[in-house]
Amino acid sequence: MIRPHTFPGWGRQVFAFACLLFSLSLCCGVVPVSARACPDVSAADAGQRITKLSAEIRYHNRLYYQEHRPVISDVAYDRLFADLVLMEGCFPELAAADSPTRKVGNDAADGTKLLKHARPMLSLTSSIGPEAVEALLDRVKAAAGDALLLVQPKVDGLPVELTYEDGRLVSAATRGDGGSGEDVTERVRQIRGVPQMLSGAFPRRVVVRGEVYADRKEVKDGAVRARYATLRHLAAGTLKAQHPDPSALAALRLFPFELVNADQIGVEVGTDRRTLQLLAD
Repeated sequence: MIRPHTFPGWGRQVFAFACLLFSLSLCCGVVPVSARACPDVSAADAGQRITKLSAEIRYHNRLYYQEHRPVISDVAYDRLFADLVLMEGCFPELAAADSPTRKVGNDAADGTKLLKHARPMLSLTSSIGPEAVEALLDRVKAAAGDALLLVQPKVDGLPVELTYEDGRLVSAATRGDGGSGEDVTERVRQIRGVPQMLSGAFPRRVVVRGEVYADRKEVKDGAVRARYATLRHLAAGTLKAQHPDPSALAALRLFPFELVNADQIGVEVGTDRRTLQLLAD
């Protein structure tokens, strides 16, 4: 069991629990198709439904990732996404190559400087209800047998990738389209708790992923809070703003959760818990 105070930047702003398991659970998708029966509809009706769902999801993706003003809840969005996953699973010949289910939501604004990620930066699986947990555990057992699981709170913020060379922070990027993200290096340098230089022993190159979030207790200006639909959007808007509100910027924190290039730096990790301890150290 991991105690929250063991690791830096944990904070109290926790919205949902996510199982951060092996790479088999870090894919884009929602509830497996097998968990729901295929609808009894014609191919023509299915095609219309897929087209409508795809258009709705693209619309909400733009509002959420780029304009920071969602008009539906995360639960409602997840239901739309799950419906599209189901329809495409039942009618695979109707799934478009550019379907929202095959892409990561793009948070990069047009015309911004982009930085390439060390490796693709994907979304976590989003699932609701005990059935989804049971299905995940069944998949893990089938793939790996009995295994110890690391369960962490899901901090609701904006994913970023930080790169250190010779111990110095040289770049930071948002998730973007998964392959490249928006350059937010200078803004990340201003986040309290983000080290500009690593201390102790460290490899020449270190790539870290984490979540930039707004610490609820640090958002003291009600007017600033009211400008955003959620604290997640406050964090995203502030991180990307050319002239951010000082009080909003002061509320930002980083929760590091992944050492991306552990396999390239001669560090024996072994478990996710060991990775978190290395990040804390």
